[in-house]
Amino acid sequence: MKWVFFFCLSAAALAAPFRSLDGVFVRLEQGDYQHVVIRDAGGRERSFFVQDDGSFARLLEKPAAFRGKRLRLRWHHVTRALPEAGGPVPLDEATSMKVLR
Repeated sequence: MKWVFFFCLSAAALAAPFRSLDGVFVRLEQGDYQHVVIRDAGGRERSFFVQDDGSFARLLEKPAAFRGKRLRLRWHHVTRALPEAGGPVPLDEATSMKVLR
């Protein structure tokens, strides 16, 4: 039964529409998972669960070097099974990033 539940979550994640957001890097938060926080054009801080495709590698190694830089995040809203949270959790997940000039 657990396998079917996981598969359904994965299928839902694949079906979630991707969006992009340009903003300024504020900080990297580390808990059980890593979260990138950026400030959008309206001045609102937005936090995204990092699902690294490799594009986050430098930011994860040296976040201080990215403070204040403009980024474009590709993200989607998904539900993930997180054991630390006790089950499925809806979250905004960043899947890739690009530094803007």
